[in-house]
Order: sequence, then C-alpha cells, then structure tokens
Amino acid sequence: MDNEFLQFLQIMQIIITIAVVPVAWHYSNLVKDVQKLSRTVIACQLEIAQKYISKDDFKDDLHRIEAQLDQIYQLLQKKQDK
Repeated sequence: MDNEFLQFLQIMQIIITIAVVPVAWHYSNLVKDVQKLSRTVIACQLEIAQKYISKDDFKDDLHRIEAQLDQIYQLLQKKQDK
C-alpha cells in the first residue's frame, strides 16, 4: 500500500472517532439519566405507598364520620324535642 492511502485511512479513522465519541458520550449520559429517573420513580412509588391513604380507606373513614354525625344530629333532635 502506498503512503497516501495509509494517510487517507488514518484521516478517516480520526473523522470517525471525532464523530462517534460525542454520540457515545451523549448516549452514556442518556442511560445514566434514565437510570436516575427510574430510581426516582421507584422512590416516589414507595413514598406514596407509605404516606398516603388509599381511596377505600378514605371512603370507610368518611362513612364512619357520617354515621357519627348522624348520631349526633339525632341526639340533638331528641334534646330539641324535649
């Protein structure tokens, strides 16, 4: 092979390297960001499960409160009637 062809190959390798390295770096950062977001979502799911009340529990509590208010209302009605 002649010297000019080897120089051409070397220049092509440099150009390809210059093009591929930023793409690989960007891809690596994207993967890290996705992993970080995944950990954040998992942490949020755990926090929600620990700190917040379920819809059914909330409904049950409201029904109990309504029943107690009805009892109080009935007692007040009985006192008023006397």
